[in-house]
Amino acid sequence: MCGGLVLNETLKNERLKRVTAEWSHPRQLEKNWYNELLWDNGLYYISRKFGSTETFLYIGQTSVAYVDRLSDHDWNWLHKYRGKKYFRLGTIIYPTRKTKDDMKQLIIDVESALIYETQPLNNEKAKKSYNPKHLYIIENTGKRGELPRKVSMRNHIIE
Repeated sequence: MCGGLVLNETLKNERLKRVTAEWSHPRQLEKNWYNELLWDNGLYYISRKFGSTETFLYIGQTSVAYVDRLSDHDWNWLHKYRGKKYFRLGTIIYPTRKTKDDMKQLIIDVESALIYETQPLNNEKAKKSYNPKHLYIIENTGKRGELPRKVSMRNHIIE
């Protein structure tokens, strides 16, 4: 990876804040999507499994219900990939006491860090650099698949 975070002096000295994202069981895109989490919002990622290899295709976030975002997604690019396609939903379980606007910004920052860290094939933004409002250490729990257990934004900083 080249690029990374270019920080202002305030962020350079900021202590890392902890975020925990819990990931749902993978659901096959071509099958019934029903899941009680579909009415929430947060992070999601799409992968494909071909043979025994899972590949990140796309990481996204939504401030509306997952079901609305996934329904509105442009899926035309999926046919390029062989194998079964899956999606997982990521819910921020810590911190929980944030205003709606602060939570929205946190989700955007976490999405950017996960894109930078994993380099999904179909994401364009945040693959080379991103500009977060705060620095986080992200702990991925649950059925996270190939997502790293921990991602520290501090490791993305360039001098």
